[in-house]
Amino acid sequence: MSIDESQTLASLGRLTPEAMHDVNNALAIIATSAGYLTRLEHAQRDGAAYDEALIDILDGVHRAAEVCHRLLSVARGTEAHDEPTYGSVPPPSPRPASRHPRLALRRVLVVDDEPSFRRGVARLLRHEGAHVEMAESGREAVDLLSGPHAFDLVVLDSDLPEGDGPSALRRLHQSGWRSVPVLGMSGHKNGEALLEAGAGTFLAKPFTREALLRACTSLLRT
Repeated sequence: MSIDESQTLASLGRLTPEAMHDVNNALAIIATSAGYLTRLEHAQRDGAAYDEALIDILDGVHRAAEVCHRLLSVARGTEAHDEPTYGSVPPPSPRPASRHPRLALRRVLVVDDEPSFRRGVARLLRHEGAHVEMAESGREAVDLLSGPHAFDLVVLDSDLPEGDGPSALRRLHQSGWRSVPVLGMSGHKNGEALLEAGAGTFLAKPFTREALLRACTSLLRT
């Protein structure tokens, strides 16, 4: 094996965990927004929320394409200069909406630093009748959960700026926080740190709409 081949393989090995995390997050964006669209009746397919969901799906496709382009460039030992090309995503066919009574009127905090994914999860939960607020960092999550507004459920990502998910949970518990059910999630496929910090259960990105709602309603039973 040549020196160039060894360097290429070493670079690919370093890139792969990061790339897998990025791809998982991109697929999660697509899955959550597409899950929302498939629940809409034809009459609901108009307005800002619908348009935003389509934009988020295309954003997820673009991110996944960029990662694949980067991986191929490293594998070939070339520089990634050109923009990857990809097709548009057609809207899925509508399906009958089903409501989850345990989520109706519940206050949920969704914490994730990826705007497209955060919006996608919020749309899914709002479609089931939940009142959703959003945060993008560990610090913001701690501030909101320490404040006067009571939440019934927290959907918390592991990788966050200004204090990751496990650190935020530990800070809250140390401050005497009135604990509420926490659904942890991560693009790294490993939720051990979140579970050890106090999350009730964990979902690896990407996950389906059904998995998200099933986990939320299960936590709200406890």
